[in-house]
Amino acid sequence: MDAILQIADRHGLYVIEDAAHQHGSVFKGKKIGNLAHVASFSLQNSKVFTCGEGGVITTNDDDIAEKLDALRNCGRRPVKETQDGHTGNYAIVGNFIQSGNYRITEFQAAVLLGQLEKFEPQVELRERNALHLNKLINEQGLLKPMRRQEGTDRQSYFNIAFRYDEDLFKGLHIDTFRRAMSAELDYPFTACYQPLNDCELYSPLTKKRHQLSEEYTKQIDPKRFKLKEAERAYKSTSVCAHHKLLLGTGSDMEQVAEAVQKIWDNASEIL
Repeated sequence: MDAILQIADRHGLYVIEDAAHQHGSVFKGKKIGNLAHVASFSLQNSKVFTCGEGGVITTNDDDIAEKLDALRNCGRRPVKETQDGHTGNYAIVGNFIQSGNYRITEFQAAVLLGQLEKFEPQVELRERNALHLNKLINEQGLLKPMRRQEGTDRQSYFNIAFRYDEDLFKGLHIDTFRRAMSAELDYPFTACYQPLNDCELYSPLTKKRHQLSEEYTKQIDPKRFKLKEAERAYKSTSVCAHHKLLLGTGSDMEQVAEAVQKIWDNASEIL
């Protein structure tokens, strides 16, 4: 983010911070969602803070906030304060910008407000367990934890991820290792996300509004990129577990490390 913001500042650009997985993280004293001009958080059902579907956008810019508010509410200009002192009412209909209805429901908002009471303790628990597990894995020397970015004061976890070396596990294929970990702990261990140049979300390219011409369709086709490191991570080195794993106990983290050791000890037999 530091490097991106420096580039944006030189060229007078706005930065949109993708904070979809980082609810509660703190970087260099600033909470994530407060580093750029605009930040977006996902509230989809797999996230650490969820109401099933939807999202949150944050900004410190009043003009941007007004436009974003209108975008989610049919293009209506928000009234900053009404006679009764409340905000968020929309007295003027439609004369601001053109948009659609992207509002979440009041029921979803109530679910989120209820979750706020346990949100901070859960973020702290995940980080405590992640640091404990990373320490165990480091000491073991069989997997490699992901590097913690310098300046991270608190890390929220959507997944906890490790790097796998097939040679270190006597030629055991990573797919077999992931299945073995899942079986040992009765919890799914998977690959990281698919590389964007070969992601099912972009196949096939059928969105009509993007088919302006054959040339344009080729220009936005991500298959034109070669992403060797992303492909290697997906196919050969990534081992990930969803953040619910980190809501366990310290003993649960020790069982994860024990499973890694057990698979290494018996790698020759499960090849």
